[in-house]
Amino acid sequence: MDLLKTAFLFGFLAYLFYYLKFSRDLHQATKTINGTYDYIIVGAGSAGAVLASRLSEDPEVTVLLLEAGGDGTENAELYNTPLMAPMLAKSASDWQYESAPHHKSGAFINMNKDKHYYTSGKVLGGSSMYNYMQYVRGSRYDNDEWAANGCSWWGYDDVLPYFLKSEDYLGKEGDFTKYHHKGGPLGVTEETVFPELLKRFIEASKELGYKEVDYNAERHIPTKFGRRSVKLDTFRKCLSQKAVPGISLVVNLLHPKSRGKVTLKSTDPFDYPFIEPNYFEKREDIETLKRGIKLIEALFEIKAMKQIGTDSNRFKNAEFCANHVYRSEDFYECLVNHLSQVHYHQSSTCKMGPVNDKSTVVDPTLKVKGVTGLRVVDASVMPNAISGNTYAPVIMIAEKAADMIRGIDSVKDIRKHLANKSNS
Repeated sequence: MDLLKTAFLFGFLAYLFYYLKFSRDLHQATKTINGTYDYIIVGAGSAGAVLASRLSEDPEVTVLLLEAGGDGTENAELYNTPLMAPMLAKSASDWQYESAPHHKSGAFINMNKDKHYYTSGKVLGGSSMYNYMQYVRGSRYDNDEWAANGCSWWGYDDVLPYFLKSEDYLGKEGDFTKYHHKGGPLGVTEETVFPELLKRFIEASKELGYKEVDYNAERHIPTKFGRRSVKLDTFRKCLSQKAVPGISLVVNLLHPKSRGKVTLKSTDPFDYPFIEPNYFEKREDIETLKRGIKLIEALFEIKAMKQIGTDSNRFKNAEFCANHVYRSEDFYECLVNHLSQVHYHQSSTCKMGPVNDKSTVVDPTLKVKGVTGLRVVDASVMPNAISGNTYAPVIMIAEKAADMIRGIDSVKDIRKHLANKSNS
């Protein structure tokens, strides 16, 4: 625990030093810097921008928001078009992290030198700039597990009001339902692009026994797509709503059993950390991905999908797996090892837990244990990975953190409405 606290403090001070040293070369949102501030927020990413916005609602306090990257005004067309997000990789708006060599024999054969590249936003808005405008809250069971493991006030019923607070739902469910809310700064709507493709995908899923649901609502089986839009008056840099999002059908391992770690590489504050992802450390992860590939093949065999050209035998003649019997267990494992890619969304490196849990860094109020006046508010505090994209949960964490810091309950009316809905 002492090592974790020391590493975090070291990283915090290094980031602050980096900003102070190089901020002259960056665009500054203000020309006047006070000698003191009530709150200093390091990083204007998804969480930092929201936290700064909410804390600044109190006219009696001063807030300083520090961002090492730019404000996104250069190459604005890249930031404003979600499908162009890959072009931001390895740019000045990317921290350009890289993992240590991956030593598991046979795994990630397609990756260059067995290392993994991690895109991480170094710009106003942070990694939300790379997010393709997806809005996925995850499963209620994720949050209930947090609460069951000692993270008081972080169960699903506790956090749902904070998801709703930021949302301006633009779908067809009405102005206000139990699971959607209007009036927040973050526009959320159903996917409207490629309607025929979506229709066929949903039809095929139904044939396999899945129901069409809103996976941000009461059920958590994803056969309907959620999309976020960002308006000019929102927490961070505006994304164009004119962009055309694409749909990729992939097998995504939401709850890996393997665990990585992040440690300091040296005493130099400008050295990047040593990242060891340990992918496929647990055999169960490979088996889960194999089952996922088989499910996709079954989906592609359904008439609704075959009519638009899907091919379940795409890898039948794959040279890299030619020495295995087609569709044998060894063949599927070969596909996993050759085709796996990193989907980012790393979390839980500074996880939240009970005060007496020495494996955790922050308590349920997000205060760093043993340190006065310091909290962590981002995806790193998640006790474990959530079932989906981390963007929406990070916004929720920041909304909830703002209330804890200010000592207010900004969602009491939403909570009351939810209670009335449940009783009706």
